[in-house]
Amino acid sequence: GVVLSSTSPTMALPRKLAMFERLGGERARALAQAFWSAPDAASFDAAWPPYLAEVMPLYNTRPAADPQARARQITRLEILRHFVLHEQPAMDLRVGLDRAACPVLVLAGDEDPVCPVEDAADIAAALPPALTRFVRIPDAGHGTWRDQPEAAFRVLEDFVDAVV
Repeated sequence: GVVLSSTSPTMALPRKLAMFERLGGERARALAQAFWSAPDAASFDAAWPPYLAEVMPLYNTRPAADPQARARQITRLEILRHFVLHEQPAMDLRVGLDRAACPVLVLAGDEDPVCPVEDAADIAAALPPALTRFVRIPDAGHGTWRDQPEAAFRVLEDFVDAVV
C-alpha cells in the first residue's frame, strides 16, 4: 500500500492563499503569495524569512509537541528554491494515478493551509475508487499526526493492518 499524507497534486495557489488568509489574515496571505509566486531567486530569498517566521506557524493547529523539532530539521533552501521556481508552477501529479495497482490511503488535515483538504480530494478522485481510502482529520493541519496523533495513527494503523 501507499500513504499519501498532507500532499498536493498541483500548486492550486488560490486554495492555499484562501486558507492562509482564513488562518492568519491578509498579511499571511500576502506573505504566502510572495513566497509561492516568487519570480526569481532574489525574490524567493527575500520572501523566505518572513514566510518561515509568520506563515509556517499556521501549518498546524497546535504548537509542536517537541519544541526542538525545527532545530533538528535539515532544510536545504536551494532544493526548495528550485522546486518553487522551476517545478511547482507546472506540476501536476494526478497524471497516472488512475493506474495505481495497490491500496492507497490519502490522509489530510481539515486545517492544512499549504496542502488544503481539497487538494487531497483531487488526489483521491484521480485514484481508482476501489483501491482508495480518503480520510480527513478534523482540527489537524499539515502532517495530521502533529495535531491529532491519536486519530492519525489510528487511521494509519488500520490501513496498514488491512494491507498486510
